[in-house]
Amino acid sequence: MRRKTLARQMMLYAIVLVVITVIMTFVVTYVVYVYLIDPNQIPDDDDAFITSADLIWMGLAILVGIVVATPTALGLARRIVRPLDTLATAIRAAARGDLGARAAVESDAFGETYGLLEDYNHLIARLQKTSAEKVEWNAAIAHELRTPVAILRGRLKGLAEGVFVPSEDLFHNLLHHVEGLSRLIEDLRALSLSESGHLHLQKTDVRLDIELRKVLRFIEPSQKNHRLVLNMAPVVAHCDPMRIRQAVLAILDNASRYAVHGVIRVVLADTASGVTVCIEDTGPGIPPEFRNQVFDAFSRREASRSRSSGGSGLGLAVVKTIAVAHQGTVACEPSELGGTRFRIVLPARQA
Repeated sequence: MRRKTLARQMMLYAIVLVVITVIMTFVVTYVVYVYLIDPNQIPDDDDAFITSADLIWMGLAILVGIVVATPTALGLARRIVRPLDTLATAIRAAARGDLGARAAVESDAFGETYGLLEDYNHLIARLQKTSAEKVEWNAAIAHELRTPVAILRGRLKGLAEGVFVPSEDLFHNLLHHVEGLSRLIEDLRALSLSESGHLHLQKTDVRLDIELRKVLRFIEPSQKNHRLVLNMAPVVAHCDPMRIRQAVLAILDNASRYAVHGVIRVVLADTASGVTVCIEDTGPGIPPEFRNQVFDAFSRREASRSRSSGGSGLGLAVVKTIAVAHQGTVACEPSELGGTRFRIVLPARQA
């Protein structure tokens, strides 16, 4: 069924309004004048209450009113419909998958329609950005998973075909790749939970220095080319120990990949701003213009650096996710050692 257009409806309503207004004006005028102002003018013959001349004048008034109201109503309808038409066109384009289409915003549009079009354009721009990020995210995940899986497949196939001789070093190498793959999967899981609002923390009061030493013991076999300098006070923090270990491990992994044959310093202190964990290195450092980007998952700068040195480009994004989930902060700063300092600040424990 064909719907009535807004322009036609407004024109009809305007005509009806004009007719009703003119008739009511004549009637009210007669009532006021004849019955209130000059009752002697009341005719004896009821049929002569409104004369033919009056009817002619009333018809002319209605005609003039219609002539004036019709283009006015049509003009008003066009001003209302035109922005809605461009919005409908943009919505149809978005429904076809063209997220680049935008609704044309005219400067003379009514405030409500102007705001509607602006809000829609902001919404579709955000949707377009999210869609592009999703494509990049999926491609990056496929890339990160493909490399370790291909290595494992090649090594295991070589073992099965007798190309490689089973040895302790080979099995340790395979285990290293499996652990890297497990960390990548856990990083992806943490980011996904955070994006969906389901990253639930299991907070408890823990000796954070003891938790950090657990992480250091875990990575100690791989730190033969680095010198660890520890300055950790016995600090009790209210946090999720597993997530904090995950964040610290990601920073230490990042530092060990860049500070080759250098120093990695870990500092833990209870400061006025909260519990502070600082990890700094003697690596090449990060340029100031890229320091705010290193916490973005698969950011171009960090992803390229990470891939060239064996990382995934996810670790530092996980660090920020975990810090924010604790209502804390994380910052990337230049280090006095010459490299980079990552500072995690957790809220002070409530007494």
